[in-house]
Amino acid sequence: MSSSELTTVSKVLKGGSWLYLSSIFTNFFGFIYWFAISVIGGPSVLGYTSAIIGLASLINGVLGLGSGIGLQKFVGNCWSRGDRKGLATYFWSTIIFSALIYSIVSLAMILIALSGFSYSKFSPEALIVCSLLVALGFNVNFTALFTAVLKTNIVALVTIAGNIARLCIGIPLVALGWGWIGASLGYVSHYFIAIVLYLFYSRKYAEKKLVFSTRALFNVLKAGVVSWLPRVVMILGQWLGVLVVFGSASAVETGAYYVAFMISSVVVGFGTSITTLLLPVLSGLADGRKRVCWNTLKISYAAILPLVLTLIIYPWLPLKLLREEYIAASNSLVVLLISSLLVIFITAVTNLLYAYNGYLKIFTIGAASNIPRIFSYFILVPLYKGYGAALSFLIGSIVGFISSAVVSKSIDFHPSYRVILLLSAIPAALSSIVWFLFPMQWIIGIPLVVILSYLAYIKLGLVSKQETEVILCTLLPSFILNKIKITASSSIKKP
Repeated sequence: MSSSELTTVSKVLKGGSWLYLSSIFTNFFGFIYWFAISVIGGPSVLGYTSAIIGLASLINGVLGLGSGIGLQKFVGNCWSRGDRKGLATYFWSTIIFSALIYSIVSLAMILIALSGFSYSKFSPEALIVCSLLVALGFNVNFTALFTAVLKTNIVALVTIAGNIARLCIGIPLVALGWGWIGASLGYVSHYFIAIVLYLFYSRKYAEKKLVFSTRALFNVLKAGVVSWLPRVVMILGQWLGVLVVFGSASAVETGAYYVAFMISSVVVGFGTSITTLLLPVLSGLADGRKRVCWNTLKISYAAILPLVLTLIIYPWLPLKLLREEYIAASNSLVVLLISSLLVIFITAVTNLLYAYNGYLKIFTIGAASNIPRIFSYFILVPLYKGYGAALSFLIGSIVGFISSAVVSKSIDFHPSYRVILLLSAIPAALSSIVWFLFPMQWIIGIPLVVILSYLAYIKLGLVSKQETEVILCTLLPSFILNKIKITASSSIKKP
């Protein structure tokens, strides 16, 4: 890997680390939020809340029209060329259009709810609360801006502020007896604060003057629409599990599955955050895209596999911390963790294809991943409830992984499956031994597997010295790195 490619990978990892940090904060505050909601209102409140969030996510996915992906592509390209005017034109044109579309649909939902309409377990009140989440759903385009310019530290800052607002508003409302309505309004406050802060920070990168260009909007939607249907199908694949469990089982079962799904998301979040950032970075590269993609994918797997495979032998640990009732979702969590590891590979290949404008291939992978997943929900969830939803998610991930591997060959992208297998096999073998020796002593087992895995990676050359330095330079705070450099310089000068 050349020095320029190494620098690019470092930028991706640095940006990905901030995205992952925002994910950690979201799930850390989410943990506190879920815990408080479960204690005050019970698992059923969490179940109803997750169903409303799932419905809003489906609607927002449909309304997005792929604008977030298209915006990342063009903003990333403008940023790399120093074209600030073009960046502002693409950004504000997309924001104005999206805000209008989301607002119209939200107003329609409110009018329908006020007419007394209800569907299944969704009451008119639930539809009104859901409509508020829909109205604020266009914030995904702000995230696309800061992701494209690799200023993901702003995303982390906004995430922290939004989550604090959720805690300060949602928990008191539930304590006052508002139940799932109060818990859902906590999420509404999160979205609202996020948009306000994003508007403030976006002026620095997209200029203060609002501009609208039909041509720019058309280009964004044209680039994004090919990802729109696959993304809608993907969101269906993610959230339909929650909604089907909600419709065919109890709110308690829904809450348990939702918690397992969120825990698996945060554990593999570093890998998905890194591969997500590949889209704007690869779009701005003229050469070395495949090498950057592979090295980024390898490093992300090396970073998360030891922790994921250790958690597979102690799945009850994070669930028990939330509430005893959630331990029943341990099997679901194991299956979702395995599924999410496959999703990282799919995301990396998909974003590489975007850089080559391989839109039809992207659609193929999206359909292969999520159509089997959606069909499986309606078969397995009625039989196995939350565990059936997890199995359905795994089925889609396996088919999507195979599809991604096949499509990769068509663009001469040849990731080393042997390396991926070795990166997985080492912590898997260590986890099996630890599970046999310390079946309940997680405080010994987790650090042991993680430390030994990383030592083995370095010893066997799976992660090079260069890549280790990149990881350290990426993940360690600047003040620590500066201190290390100063200490090293001083030691060299000593006689």
